[in-house]
Amino acid sequence: MKTVIAILSAALLCGCGQQKSDPKIAELELRVAMLETNLANLNTFANDINRVQDADYGVLTNEITELDSRITDMQLASLPKLDPATGLPYGADPKKYDGKIDPETGLPELKKSQPKVFGIVGKVTEANDQWWRWAIQFSIGNPSGMALDTDADIQFLDTQGFVVETKHEYHLKVDAYSTNHFSNYQFVDLPDAANVKKLNVILEQ
Repeated sequence: MKTVIAILSAALLCGCGQQKSDPKIAELELRVAMLETNLANLNTFANDINRVQDADYGVLTNEITELDSRITDMQLASLPKLDPATGLPYGADPKKYDGKIDPETGLPELKKSQPKVFGIVGKVTEANDQWWRWAIQFSIGNPSGMALDTDADIQFLDTQGFVVETKHEYHLKVDAYSTNHFSNYQFVDLPDAANVKKLNVILEQ
């Protein structure tokens, strides 16, 4: 744009001495002057926009920094105060803590709630000279706030508590803060089947 205006201006200046009274030249001179004015206005407007953008960015950056600082202060203020004698929050039950420190908060970590198996029962429902079929029932309690999806080993034990056979169960699901009951059949081959006296269920961690 500047180049075009400069060319027009130069052309007009070169011809001004010969055709001063030419109305066309006068009209062109007026147009060139208007173009120069408009170009100057555009440059000023562009500079103003850049200054506003830079100012807005700076203000926004300062506001974000201040907000982050306030959030950090609030988080620190909300942390429980520790008893110097125990290293735990005042009035806390030591049995609920595992002795570890959370690296992010610097606070003692609570023991993680572990699922528990209970109500394990089983009996032989069918037997032949090759295997015995066991009907097995058990329950899993999930004290955690997260849903559970786990596998389990079903152990067949002899009178001394030794494992004579192990079977597997997959994808045992229990909702958060819930208990679920499971039942199935398992086949144990002889001669181990004749030595089974009790059952145990071990959840995979």
